[in-house]
Amino acid sequence: MLARSRGARLVLPLVVALSGCIPNAPVYRVEPTRTAAEEAPTPPPPRVNGRLPDTARPLRYALSLWVNPKEPRFTGEVRIDVELPRPTRHVVLHAADIELKRAQVVVSGERREAQLSTRPSAGRTTPDELVLGFDAPLPAGRASIEITWVAPFGEGTAGLFRVEDRGASYAFTQLEPVDARRVFPCFDEPGFKVPFDVKVTVPKGQIALSNAPESRRALSPDAAHETFIFATTEPLPTYLVALAVGPLEVREAKTIVGGQKDPIRLRLITTRGKAKLGELVLDTAARELGILAGFFGRPYPYKKLDLVAIPDLMAVAMEHPGLVTFREDLVLLDPDAASAVGKQEMASIVAHELSHQWFGNLVGPPWWDELWLNEGLATWMTAKVVDAITKDTSAAAFAVRDKHLAMKLDELPSSRAVRAPVVSAGDAEDIFDAITYEKGASLARMLEGWLGEDVMQKGLVAHTSAHAHGTASTDALLRALGEVSGKDVAAVARPFLERTGVPLVRAELTCEKDKPPRAELTLASPARGFVVPACVAYEGEGAPACGLLSDRLTLELPRRGCPAWIHPNADERGYYRFVLPRASWDALVKVAKKLSPAERVGLVANALALVRSGELGADALLDLLASLRGERHPAVLAEMTESLRWIRVVLPDSASREALGRFVSSLFLPLGKELGWATRKQDDDTTRLARVAVLEALGVLAEEPWTLRQAATRATAYLDDPRAIDADTTAVALLVAARSGGDERLRSLRDAVRLSATPEERVIAARAIGRIGDPAELGRGLDIARAGELRAHEFARAFHESARAPETLSTSLGWIRARGSELAPRFGAGLLLELSSAVGEACDVATRDDALRVFKAIFEAASVSPKKLAALEAQANQCIAVRERETPRLRKRLGIGAR
Repeated sequence: MLARSRGARLVLPLVVALSGCIPNAPVYRVEPTRTAAEEAPTPPPPRVNGRLPDTARPLRYALSLWVNPKEPRFTGEVRIDVELPRPTRHVVLHAADIELKRAQVVVSGERREAQLSTRPSAGRTTPDELVLGFDAPLPAGRASIEITWVAPFGEGTAGLFRVEDRGASYAFTQLEPVDARRVFPCFDEPGFKVPFDVKVTVPKGQIALSNAPESRRALSPDAAHETFIFATTEPLPTYLVALAVGPLEVREAKTIVGGQKDPIRLRLITTRGKAKLGELVLDTAARELGILAGFFGRPYPYKKLDLVAIPDLMAVAMEHPGLVTFREDLVLLDPDAASAVGKQEMASIVAHELSHQWFGNLVGPPWWDELWLNEGLATWMTAKVVDAITKDTSAAAFAVRDKHLAMKLDELPSSRAVRAPVVSAGDAEDIFDAITYEKGASLARMLEGWLGEDVMQKGLVAHTSAHAHGTASTDALLRALGEVSGKDVAAVARPFLERTGVPLVRAELTCEKDKPPRAELTLASPARGFVVPACVAYEGEGAPACGLLSDRLTLELPRRGCPAWIHPNADERGYYRFVLPRASWDALVKVAKKLSPAERVGLVANALALVRSGELGADALLDLLASLRGERHPAVLAEMTESLRWIRVVLPDSASREALGRFVSSLFLPLGKELGWATRKQDDDTTRLARVAVLEALGVLAEEPWTLRQAATRATAYLDDPRAIDADTTAVALLVAARSGGDERLRSLRDAVRLSATPEERVIAARAIGRIGDPAELGRGLDIARAGELRAHEFARAFHESARAPETLSTSLGWIRARGSELAPRFGAGLLLELSSAVGEACDVATRDDALRVFKAIFEAASVSPKKLAALEAQANQCIAVRERETPRLRKRLGIGAR
């Protein structure tokens, strides 16, 4: 799954006692009081580690659901075959927001009724554990639990949720990490991987899809409903169970071969009228599957593969075996009108979810503290797959950007370890972040650089083969890598996985007569126990000098004469920051253009981090950016522009920002005019992406006059005819032109959202609404989400855009203060976590405190975990400190004198 997080639900319906098992059976309430005899012995209490008491272990599920997306609730029956490890009078499993109607256990041929009660699991305030009680102990051994229930569809896009699209109703699932319990009673832990037999009954004329292939259909006696019966799945944890229901369109693609005994067809599933936009994603998925099958030496491990495009999904995408879901704007692209950015995002997202079929699905984690084995490894694999299909290294360079994003969080006091303890459902929801994804991926890339690509691949293949269709821990993976490499992999990996923080390496070049030049590396705070695979690049054609650094390390550089420069993190493989003496830093800056794209990305990101920490002055960062004038690689341009955007936030006044705008223009205007606004036949994707990055920097950061004029003209042309301008620069034109537009521009953007031909175009127009500069018009623009014109993810893009600009941050916060309480019931609590990133954009004490008050109040009202706010507050504090320390230096470097 791509990263997302969300808060706890608010209400749990009353649990009910025995009734009929048909969907419309009457409901009878359980009396809340019991006699002492009935209560004794008491059930095992909730476990402090967040896991279920070991009263039963699931072996197989038979799940039947009655789903009509037009109704507010759905109905279900489940039979769970279990193993009782010992005699017991209580069985504890998960259920939340479910109105239970009946529970029985069949054991030793006898059917016994269950007494029902619910309670919160560890760390929760609302019930999510279901306790089945029995008058006499159940014997150890096999048994079957049978439960019927009714439940509401989920809030937002979690659980089994509904989506309205073009007048039709649909239902989809998003259960990771802990929302399966809101759909059916279950043992909702990742370590329980068992087969599922699924049946779904829907109104006649609708389609139901699940993880496994459809085996047959059955029509109800009155011909009003149809039951879809699916084949038995491979072993799955509950969070990977998937469902799609509605008047869906199905588009078949090429047959997947590559070793399958029974070739399967790759299919695209969309809401009505959109399957025509599936050519690019089907072609991309087929190519990426071939690369993955080749890497792992085994074909796609499940019986079918449907790619499902959902109109709204805060989770972005989810890797369910056989039924992989995506937010539609990311995968439904018009081959003749899709932007280069859209194609790049689509290739990456599809590669990530398909990588999960091996990392996470075929071999899953025994518990949520091992989530990095799913998300970190899939994120690492994504760059390899995308670069393989594009025959490029851009994805690897963008992966370096992601590494530094993780480092930015990892350096904060609020950081956590990759393998942090998970002792509650809330903890499980909180770990879908850059530490799990990007830091996990960065550690895999570092290990690969140390061990070698072939050794890393052999270790991963051995690991996935040994644990296929089961679970495995980090310990098992590190053993496999150690066995194939002959190295103590655990000694290197464990400190990075189990501790917080980013190692800081101080590097010095030493040259003495008649001796080989040396790079002297010193690890700051060696007592923390990091063992760092470090590699140093240097002037010349020689291979990097490498070694393991735990305190001090001397690396001889195999060349004659003293090199003019060294780079202490060759190819940016290492998970560490580096500091050089100023003379060595200046020497490296002079040759920055000669470094690899990954190293140039890392050099800029490393410099920005040193500015935040106080190791480097902000003027030195601007000097580095100036040395990269003319840069064309999109990943490097993205890092440069993000650094400039952050400096713009740091600057406290309009005069300073205008001066920075002139600096930005000096960097990018020549290239912007050279590339122009229209795609040329000879342009490759790298050039197209560079054009977008440069023009957006000129328009948004510099507000450069030529760019503003061009944007206004092209935005007007697009709003009159969406095919009138180049697809790549549509987003830039709308974004830049929106700043000075008033009521008329807002009306045009609203029309563009409503009339867009593709989901990608909807999101482009929605994002531009967040760039409107007039406070009153911006407020009205954000209001259209309340009117139902924007979906949750579209509103998040608009709000994010408004909060990232110092000029409109206060307007955004004011809107949230007045309207935020209305968002969770409509869109789900996950949206609030997305919007709270505004706290991290504050760069003065008053705005920080205001933002924290606003979001703390909204989070408390919606029962959302406040943990994320600690990291955002730390980011704001960092910006405040840099503003105070670096503003004089920045103003001097920008030529506007002291103030």
